[in-house]
Amino acid sequence: MVLEQLNYLYQNPHYLDFLRYNPQWYKILHYHPEFFNDFLNEANVKMHLKPRDRFVDFNKKLSFVSSLLGYLAKK
Repeated sequence: MVLEQLNYLYQNPHYLDFLRYNPQWYKILHYHPEFFNDFLNEANVKMHLKPRDRFVDFNKKLSFVSSLLGYLAKK
């Protein structure tokens, strides 16, 4: 189980970065590896990796492009 978790972390470097900046999770995961899903959930929330966050980011980018095209069309 722990080996699978480590492989998952190394395959997803953004989780490793989150772990490096939140070192309290090292101790928690070392003594209680069953909290791995809690770690992933917190990382997703704090790094804005939830599907809703991706949709909001896409919406912002789309709005920016639309505004830019509207600006360029006026010139």
